[in-house]
Amino acid sequence: MSNKNPGSNGSGCGNVRIFRCFDIRPNDMDKSFAACFNRVEALFYKLAGTDSGIFFKLVDRLSGQAASNLKKDISVLKDYETIVKEYLECYDQDCPVERCFDEECIRETSVFSNMEHLFANGGAVSEFQDALKKVAEGLPQRFPFRRVMIVFTGIDWFESRAHVNPLRLSQWWHLPDRTDLYWLHEFYVSSIVLWAYQVNDHKWRWGIRALVETQVPPPESKHIPDLPAKVYSYIEELGEVTYQRLWVVPEEEERKRLEERELQAQQVLVEIDSYLGYHIKDIMFLYQLTPICGEKKYPDGTFFTGSTRSLLSTVFTPRGYRYIRSFTEGCFEGVVKRTINNNYIELDFSGACGVEAFRFAFKLKGLFWEKGLLVTIPADKLYGCSGWIIRDALDRERYFQYAARITEYLEARLVPRLEKIYGASPAWYDYCYE
Repeated sequence: MSNKNPGSNGSGCGNVRIFRCFDIRPNDMDKSFAACFNRVEALFYKLAGTDSGIFFKLVDRLSGQAASNLKKDISVLKDYETIVKEYLECYDQDCPVERCFDEECIRETSVFSNMEHLFANGGAVSEFQDALKKVAEGLPQRFPFRRVMIVFTGIDWFESRAHVNPLRLSQWWHLPDRTDLYWLHEFYVSSIVLWAYQVNDHKWRWGIRALVETQVPPPESKHIPDLPAKVYSYIEELGEVTYQRLWVVPEEEERKRLEERELQAQQVLVEIDSYLGYHIKDIMFLYQLTPICGEKKYPDGTFFTGSTRSLLSTVFTPRGYRYIRSFTEGCFEGVVKRTINNNYIELDFSGACGVEAFRFAFKLKGLFWEKGLLVTIPADKLYGCSGWIIRDALDRERYFQYAARITEYLEARLVPRLEKIYGASPAWYDYCYE
């Protein structure tokens, strides 16, 4: 598998890496963390490439018991210890801040890690093999670490024997004080990650994550190629896949290009948003919604709480949009449409439920970027009243007609300018709201 990916276009498709991520639950027979370690280690040595390595981060509890035992039993790891300061959660109800920063609330924690060497060519496999096996066998009794992360890198899933550089997305992720599991989202390399964390005083949880880099298709291709069957068979050796996702990430050159365009795009958004604020009446009025005037702002029995799917489809399907609803990340309900440049327009009506505020989010999404506006149309600005009454499906449809009218304006004035800044996305970029 080559480190250089084929194809390039306005969005920098040639500076793209694609990874398939698998979250794996250990098999029923793997009742211990040591059993999981042995299973991962066996596959690692089956698929280890020339640049393979084993890296770790072990975070002790505040008691210091794990660190003390580790330095007695496994001397090879004691040179990798760093003492970090952590702030305890503040449970004082009179405290005005979420965390207490008084000196008595600061505790020192031992972190053992060699993660800073991950981006070197390979790792000292033999040096840490036996040591980490002992750590796995001693968790949680002998070595009750609060968090454990062991990364087996350089996995040659395709058995191509080609060297592939890891992709770093953050310069801070490897630091010792990054003791949580979120660091897993900050680097990408074909690897198997074995992780564990303490749930409470007597319970630990562990699992496996596999990252498989796949070939980037040409920009004109409409599909990302699936993995060979043998790769899935390797994944199955690790356990049951509970969740998988596709990560498309930019390399350093592409990230710099995006940063350079940020200010230019922001200036366009401010200009369009300002124009909407002053000329909202000129842009719309296909229908007139009934404004709410006087003190009785929300009279009983005036709210429409029925399904909006058919109404959204009635208004937006003729305009080329398709309906989407998702509960994975909060509540999302809206419509999307692909542009001629393979970017996506998303209209988010998630906040348009129950008591109506006349607002929706307009977003334009590219392969590595997302820009948009929150469009709000206050009744007091249009009618001198305090809000809107949405009594029935007809009023709700009229509300969406307002949104459609504004959307037409943004499609004509905002979308072309943003696409000129960021360029087109590849044809295989498929909108996915996870």
